[in-house]
Amino acid sequence: MGYKKAEDDKYKKLSLQLVAGEPALGKNDGWNAGLAFSTEAINADDGRAVLGLFGGWAGMGVRMGAEFDTKTTTGATDLTEQIIGLYGDYKLSFAPACPFSAAWTYTIPTRTT
Repeated sequence: MGYKKAEDDKYKKLSLQLVAGEPALGKNDGWNAGLAFSTEAINADDGRAVLGLFGGWAGMGVRMGAEFDTKTTTGATDLTEQIIGLYGDYKLSFAPACPFSAAWTYTIPTRTT
């Protein structure tokens, strides 16, 4: 149980997560929005930062959301990668014991140097 060795990496990762609204849209109706951010040094000259923004809504058998994620790597070669995601789900129920769900997801990857 637990860590067996003390950490010896001098490059630390910092993370922040903020959420407003209903955290479990898969189980409850409502909305949510938030962000996730992390940054870390890879070595003395290179670093990485990740930012994600998201939002969602659920109600009347519909669940939908969107997110925007970007990762920036700096150093000898600067690189920015992005993903935009849209997703949704509609629950149909023909009988109490026979729920049906239809889902869709659309993702747009982009890459810039």
